[in-house]
Amino acid sequence: MTQKILPSLSADRFEPYLKAVGYDQSRAFKLYMWNLHLSSAFYPLLASIEVALRNRIILCLKEAFGDQWWDSAQFQSLLGKRGKGILLRAVKEVVKSDRTLTDGRITAELSFGFWTNMFLPKYEAHLWQCFCAETPLAEAISREQILDRCNKIRVLRNRISHHETLIGRNITLDYSETLELLRWICPDTADWIKPELKIMALVRQRP
Repeated sequence: MTQKILPSLSADRFEPYLKAVGYDQSRAFKLYMWNLHLSSAFYPLLASIEVALRNRIILCLKEAFGDQWWDSAQFQSLLGKRGKGILLRAVKEVVKSDRTLTDGRITAELSFGFWTNMFLPKYEAHLWQCFCAETPLAEAISREQILDRCNKIRVLRNRISHHETLIGRNITLDYSETLELLRWICPDTADWIKPELKIMALVRQRP
């Protein structure tokens, strides 16, 4: 049966799992399945981060550029040509589907990378003070630290989204840094989600 599964996985995708267990095919399949479960276990944490991050940023965008922040000429100018294009495409997608333009609908069309970029230096004067206002822990960290951490988590998120292997990563560090980012954004949300996370339990079950 396992030989029939291999073509659907592809030899290239399965090779790291074989290599990790000394080319024991039975163990490699168990490791592959473990990787699937581990990737799934990260979803609640990553989803919580993305939702909390973009909602906090939207509050700051409203304060800086008004309720219809996406239509602000000042904000669009700050975004630059590429960022403005991404935003306008998101707006176009909402309009094309015959829906009213709202924060939530536009947000759904924008990537985690877009929100990560809101911590670039050019946005600091408009957004950083507002971002820190309701997060006491944020006073102890810098915009640069959040930008760096968001970029690291974005790489992890993309690996999981594209079904790549996690077996060569330091999962304990990934877990602690990801949870810490959520704590920087909203400590209460981090405390709420932590008991539900199964990541470290799965780490201990690695085949």
